[in-house]
Amino acid sequence: MTSLNGHKGAIDRRELHKFGVGVGAGLMALALPGRVARADGGELLYYMLGGFAEEGLFGPYIAKNGAMPSTSPWGDEEEAFNKMHAGFHPDVTYCGSYSVPRWRDADLLRSIDIARLAHWPDLIESLKQVPDLWAGDQLWGVPVGWGTTSILYRTDLVEIGEESWNLLWDERYSGRLAMIDGVADAVAGAAIYAGIDPYTMDEGAIAKVKEIMSKQRPLLRMYTSDMTSLAQSIASGEIVAAMTWNDTFAALRRDNVPVAYMFNPKEGLSTFVACAVINKDAAHLDLAYDLIDSLTDPASGAFWMNYYGLGHANTKAYGMLSAEELAATGLPADPTGVLTKSVFQSRMRNEEKISAMFEAVKAGE
Repeated sequence: MTSLNGHKGAIDRRELHKFGVGVGAGLMALALPGRVARADGGELLYYMLGGFAEEGLFGPYIAKNGAMPSTSPWGDEEEAFNKMHAGFHPDVTYCGSYSVPRWRDADLLRSIDIARLAHWPDLIESLKQVPDLWAGDQLWGVPVGWGTTSILYRTDLVEIGEESWNLLWDERYSGRLAMIDGVADAVAGAAIYAGIDPYTMDEGAIAKVKEIMSKQRPLLRMYTSDMTSLAQSIASGEIVAAMTWNDTFAALRRDNVPVAYMFNPKEGLSTFVACAVINKDAAHLDLAYDLIDSLTDPASGAFWMNYYGLGHANTKAYGMLSAEELAATGLPADPTGVLTKSVFQSRMRNEEKISAMFEAVKAGE
């Protein structure tokens, strides 16, 4: 668990992917089902975040093609970029929407034919319109799922009025608050609280965000990248409110911890979009579209939500869960309102300056 002083190179959401998503998900990467990547290139290869090769995501693909796709896990998206840039050629790759422009500009991707996407009409409209997925009228990434960064709190230990990021600046809970130790989450959340677009900040905006983060720092028990330990601290009552991802909320609910999660803070919330891209040198284009259709299928979506506690892109997936199953995920039955208020994660302008500012805040400078 990271202390208030943090550490150089504190990992953000993109880097934290190497441990899986949320509480306990790192264990998934230890036992990936199906086939490992084949060196001979004789079948489709799916390059994805470790833990996201569960058979429940590939039912339609298996039914059509008779077997699981070959899979190869990456540890973080920088690793994936570097490996593909060096000549590794998977057919389909999983990534965050914020990576798509960089990968496209590096000539690693091919545009996607919407007419070949069986479930495109059923995907959530706001996810289809995420700017990073497009260049002009060309689509370069297909949304598969989504998750949020917001405020989780103990309902028996915290009093709130309307949902607001202000809770993480509330002096009544000094020493019992926590933030994720990462620029993509902590700085973005603070910027949203300040009414500033996290992804277009100039030096003046960076200074304003530093000011409010510096005011918050003495109130925090910790910045941490260890989501499992953070969940344990919330369960014990050591932490009463924290910045977390919505899958942490789902895990704590399953353990009957009295918690709530702000899906509708008045200032908005930070949302990431998981997507599938087709690599420029994909050797099995027809199978690539089969795989994307499988990942975006409503039955795969129901599995995705139940297993990972994350939202899915297909609107029909939500109706495939019982009321009890949906309640266990903590996800809204209709995600439209949540996504309408979302600030979708993108690459930050002046990212090096923002990272330096965040390190200075943690160091008390």
